[in-house]
Amino acid sequence: MALTAPTLCPRCDAPATIPDHCIQCALPLRQCGACRGVAGPFDRHCGFCGFELIRARRRAGAWRLWLIAALVPLLVGLGYGAWSTGLAAQLLRGRGPTLTPSASSPAGVLYQAPLLGFEYSLPAQWAEPVDFSRAIPPQVAVPFVFAAENGADLNPAAALGGDLVLDHPSAAVVSLGRPLPDPHVVTSQDPATVLTAQVAPLASSPPPGLVVDVVTPVHTLKVGGRRAAQVVLRFTTSSSVDFFEETLISAPAPGHAPLFRIEALIPASEWSHGGTQTVASLIDSVRFS
Repeated sequence: MALTAPTLCPRCDAPATIPDHCIQCALPLRQCGACRGVAGPFDRHCGFCGFELIRARRRAGAWRLWLIAALVPLLVGLGYGAWSTGLAAQLLRGRGPTLTPSASSPAGVLYQAPLLGFEYSLPAQWAEPVDFSRAIPPQVAVPFVFAAENGADLNPAAALGGDLVLDHPSAAVVSLGRPLPDPHVVTSQDPATVLTAQVAPLASSPPPGLVVDVVTPVHTLKVGGRRAAQVVLRFTTSSSVDFFEETLISAPAPGHAPLFRIEALIPASEWSHGGTQTVASLIDSVRFS
């Protein structure tokens, strides 16, 4: 454009083949003595090199700063747009805002999820968890927190929207949150009833290529003094063996789903070397506000 613009009529953009007038709109034209560019009849300075057409004197170089001033609102707008949509883009790629640890102890690090109304503890060597309930804009938020021993497993787990059944992590990965109840499955708020209704179709008709074995049937227990139910399954595929543990806790709260869900998926090698104790400690650490 810098090479062609000086030869165009400033009114109709027709090629200025004649230096004194436009052959298309008949606008009188003036030619810059410095860069040979075309200017209109009332232009004082050449818009391309700053040469003063009337007095044959160049304009001061500072006049070009108007371009920088004009770019400031544009840059501010672009910066705000990148800031407001950056977290949403991260979420679509499987990442969300990072939680801030509130305390630490030899047993692990304590984290809080204020929008979901709970806190929990993770082993100190685990990766930083992500809380997708705090996503910006709120329209893309989901009521789950994801934690993993290996940070590389967070993206695939988050892409499944809180359902770890189809995940294949390299190490332990956990999903904590408040899924909305499925009225087509069961309307009860009893953890054992709901968990049984969810597990039965998975065990009887698993996804293609997945073999599901019940290691520990649905049973009741207490988590933080609240009613809960738990089941342990073994997922076997052609390339991996993982243990899946799901716990439902009765934790009704205003504005939240009545049941709180914790899903853990652990490779078989890690499950047999303390993985079950790690998940049990995490579940026991959950407290509701």
